[in-house]
Amino acid sequence: MKLFVIILLTLVSLSACNEPPTQLEKIEQSGELRVLSRYSLTSYYVKSNQKLAGFEYELAKQFSDRLGVELKIIVPENLSTLKKMLIDGRADIAAASLTMTEQRKKQLQFGPVYHEVTQ
Repeated sequence: MKLFVIILLTLVSLSACNEPPTQLEKIEQSGELRVLSRYSLTSYYVKSNQKLAGFEYELAKQFSDRLGVELKIIVPENLSTLKKMLIDGRADIAAASLTMTEQRKKQLQFGPVYHEVTQ
């Protein structure tokens, strides 16, 4: 019985070793948070003093600082390229004022809404 318990505990502990790392663990291991954004006053822009700014840039910067990793901003040519890069895993998150549409919800995971624009 004792041998059975030891074998069972060994198998359980070894099976945990085979779990793939989470996205967060991958970011921490790489030391870099890759964020897709686009140039706009609400997302990401360069101020006159050459410092980076923008609401979503500030959120991404605080998140990378909290994780203790470097922030890498990637600005694709257009929204189609941004979406493809995110789906292909060439970035970790997007901070680009993306509108949450039904089609995008089928392809991407959205975080909680933190900014709403209405007319």
